[in-house]
Amino acid sequence: MAPSAIANASPFDIYSHNNQIAAYRFRRVSGTFDLGYQFNRASEIRLGYETGFLELLRQVGSPVSRNTGDRLGDTTLSYGLNLLDDPVVPRYGEYLEWHFSWFDSYLGSKNAFPSTR
Repeated sequence: MAPSAIANASPFDIYSHNNQIAAYRFRRVSGTFDLGYQFNRASEIRLGYETGFLELLRQVGSPVSRNTGDRLGDTTLSYGLNLLDDPVVPRYGEYLEWHFSWFDSYLGSKNAFPSTR
């Protein structure tokens, strides 16, 4: 089990053909709860849910989006495999990290949608 909380703010600049048209601040406050199983020392699988609030605050430029704040909700499934020989400078081995999310609510989205990386 792995509960966690996130609170951050980061710049979110919008460009059109190399010209900055707006500067926003992206704020995120959320909580996550993951359940996982470790198969061995090198691999694990996790299932979790994150809920919170997202907000875009315009600092400079014209408004680009009408929706400036919304609830965040996503279910995640991830798998990790790490068979590298050294954590700093690996010379051989295998590494795999897969992450799938199903967003039931996100900033400006009217429908649920998937995402993977």
